[in-house]
Amino acid sequence: MHWLVFAQAAQALGLHGLPRWLLLAWCLAMTLAPAATGYAGERTGLMAAVVFVWMGLVFYLFLGSILLALARLLAGPGTQRALFLLVLAASLAVCAHGFVNARQIRVAEVTVKTDRLPAGVERLRLAVLSDLHLYSVEEGVRLDRVLPVLAGLDYDVLVSLGDLIEAGAHRGDWEVSAARLAALTPRLGTFAVLGNHEEYADRVAGAGFAERFHQAAGFELLHQRVADLGGVAWIAGVDYPGHDEAALLRDLPRDRPIVLLKHLPRPDPEAAKIFDVQLSGHTHAGQLWPFWYLVRTSFAHMRGLYELAGGGRLYVTAGTGTWGPPMRVGSHPEITLVTLERPKPRGGGEDKNQ
Repeated sequence: MHWLVFAQAAQALGLHGLPRWLLLAWCLAMTLAPAATGYAGERTGLMAAVVFVWMGLVFYLFLGSILLALARLLAGPGTQRALFLLVLAASLAVCAHGFVNARQIRVAEVTVKTDRLPAGVERLRLAVLSDLHLYSVEEGVRLDRVLPVLAGLDYDVLVSLGDLIEAGAHRGDWEVSAARLAALTPRLGTFAVLGNHEEYADRVAGAGFAERFHQAAGFELLHQRVADLGGVAWIAGVDYPGHDEAALLRDLPRDRPIVLLKHLPRPDPEAAKIFDVQLSGHTHAGQLWPFWYLVRTSFAHMRGLYELAGGGRLYVTAGTGTWGPPMRVGSHPEITLVTLERPKPRGGGEDKNQ
């Protein structure tokens, strides 16, 4: 990407001598910087902000440079500078929109009909966080946007589907962020599973850091196990990447709903015959358009509620935060309110799985 952007910018702007070498040095440095900050676990602060904001900008400059390369075949040399400046302005505008958009968390409401709720219980509500990536570019201020949204919701259970933290979180004031999350005390508890970025956090901070963070944040980690939600439902969880969920669920009584937490949106066909709903994240719904199409090549289920062949449902959230570029284009950050609800009696209105 950097090579094409450099080539188009240097030619369109007529750069020579020192300006050309400075641009080349910048492109080389920014090519290596994301990997370097990743290995160092430095995901926050001014340097990380520069690196990852630039990562988003250069992606759109790259798309524009492809168009510029094609335009060179049709347009005269006098128009190249104007076209490059147009691409630059458009890229900056898209990234500015993405930056603002990533800070406007929406509430997505999903209803799953199930006749397994115990007598006298009409519904069960779960507030779902996923892919928050605390300490990715921003420090703990990401919670300043999340906590007020949660405070306005009526829910029984809070769950996190993985990637709650980013590598390098241990270098920030993580105890403060964890304590703010621990202050949330829904009636039936808070539960979590680990994602791939918790693995990265442990590689940088040492094994066990991700678990310490979640415990300090009040989450009960479901390491390949099942918990009882107050006699109302079963909640099960598998850590990234997931393994043999069917074996975990097979012996559960079917007298109440079964909710499975799994970071990757890849349902086990056998498990889908058992659970009512699997909650997953990871995809960010592409995060930056047009990455949706690239991510779709690896994940058939990208965002939303899906009916599975086994009878269960899968809900894939777009995620609450961002990784890398602190922006979203073509996707929205969300907290999902999942309601498990008893179907209405026949003749009493619509009885349709949602």
